[in-house]
Amino acid sequence: MHLILFLLAAFFATNALAGCMRKRCPFGSGYGCIPIRQCPAKCLTCYTGCKFPSVCCNLRKLNACSFAGGFCNRTCKLENRHAWCPRPFKCCVYVAH
Repeated sequence: MHLILFLLAAFFATNALAGCMRKRCPFGSGYGCIPIRQCPAKCLTCYTGCKFPSVCCNLRKLNACSFAGGFCNRTCKLENRHAWCPRPFKCCVYVAH
């Protein structure tokens, strides 16, 4: 019985992993290729398409201003409260496209 459960679990795990690995990193949708050391574990994805040593990273979870589509400034009118900036900057300003 344990062998059957193990084989079923292995089957579902390999199918899920294979389905994920076939997908390419969806650039421009909050994902991008960055060096593996700059992408925390909570932001790693299993998408392919990035050249080594970069990985596909969920940039929306990263919360860095530059990855959120902005730049850091000392004073702001419209501020991105979900992205952080290093000191002495206070806020992340959206970049108009």
